[in-house]
Amino acid sequence: MKQLEEYKNLKIKFPYDQHPLNWWKENESKYSPVSLLAKNYLSIVATSVPCERLFSEAGTIISKKINRLSPERLNQLLFLI
Repeated sequence: MKQLEEYKNLKIKFPYDQHPLNWWKENESKYSPVSLLAKNYLSIVATSVPCERLFSEAGTIISKKINRLSPERLNQLLFLI
């Protein structure tokens, strides 16, 4: 993946007041496959408050549909929660 190698070789120093997601928005066309991964991981909530709700909803999805969901589809559904 050429874009990943280019990104890994960058020496980026974000200003203290700049959010990394803003950088990815500005540079997503140059590093499009990598930007999707970054947005997926940088969008994680930095608090434990919604954890119980997420695990509860995930458990409901898994237990109701466990025999019918492929691992890929389950991952997609859990990402949407």
